[in-house]
Amino acid sequence: MSQDQFDPDRLWVRKKPYQRPRTQKPEWLNRLNESSKSFFEDVWPAICNDEFIGGGTLTPVEGVTDADFARQLDIAGGIDAWQLVNSGGIRGIASRVQGASSYRTFTIRYQTAQGNKSEYHKRLLALREPDEGFVFPHFTVQAYICKEYEFQDIACIKTRYLINEVESLKRQGKLNNGYNPSYGVRSLEDGTQFYYIDWDYLLNKFNARSLKVWWDLRVYRTP
Repeated sequence: MSQDQFDPDRLWVRKKPYQRPRTQKPEWLNRLNESSKSFFEDVWPAICNDEFIGGGTLTPVEGVTDADFARQLDIAGGIDAWQLVNSGGIRGIASRVQGASSYRTFTIRYQTAQGNKSEYHKRLLALREPDEGFVFPHFTVQAYICKEYEFQDIACIKTRYLINEVESLKRQGKLNNGYNPSYGVRSLEDGTQFYYIDWDYLLNKFNARSLKVWWDLRVYRTP
């Protein structure tokens, strides 16, 4: 049996433990916040060579870009990192890494604590106005890592499919505050609100060219 146990009907992969190779850490890594650092140290090495991702090298927006411009890329474009693909192209990636429980959902903020529009509206604008050439992330990656970094659940979706599905659910009046396990709205005490969509729900809607999920991907850090 191969190392990766693949179920073509469910489009997910359960892998044997991933052992990170010993490499010298770049200086910019120390300047990243915890979520970004975890994405570069734990998430990206585990999935980057998958055919869906396309390989190549990753450069963070934070830590290597002028601080003011990095902030604008994050706020206006939702770009957390640039992927230089093996084929020679370059594209943006949005990432979110969370600890503790794995909700196995994509979450995208649509209202800030101040009641302002957030990344959802900006990505929707970029999709609705393609002639404007607005930058937005090609991939959206969300990962859940337990506090001891013993396992990861990771999903990567082409951003346009995620945003279009949210819009479809909104038109059907299905995105409401509630407890639907497949999709809905999460509200924080400070007023921030997120749309969430369950990975299993998306797996039943899209094919392997749009979305991929890695369940229980175990990671063992090297000293």
